[in-house]
Amino acid sequence: MKTSEDGLIHLSIDELLSLRLLHLLSGLDHEAGERDVCGSMSQIRGYTEWVSTTQPAVSLGWDWCIRPVFQGLALLRVGEVRSNVCLVNESGHAAPWQRNLEALAMVADALPWKETVPAVIQQHYN
Repeated sequence: MKTSEDGLIHLSIDELLSLRLLHLLSGLDHEAGERDVCGSMSQIRGYTEWVSTTQPAVSLGWDWCIRPVFQGLALLRVGEVRSNVCLVNESGHAAPWQRNLEALAMVADALPWKETVPAVIQQHYN
């Protein structure tokens, strides 16, 4: 695990997958974005952040929304994952940025965030 001058932590995908990432915080997005229009579906939007217990700490964060679906609600990750990770290949060279973003999204989607976030939001806002 190396940190570059720009603050990014350089890791192989295996190193990233071996880290234990813990929920740090989640919240609702209260900023006025697109206003719901009468007759359109409304959405609840928020954010979540997960960190490693290592030093330096690896951080993954992303936005999410709750959307109504046919039989209930779906919690979906929205957009790209924000992180201080730069994945490197076997030679130690930085992976193409698009590949980095795709791998980080797969890691985020594998975390138990869809179970954790609703409980945190309910506890915080009740």
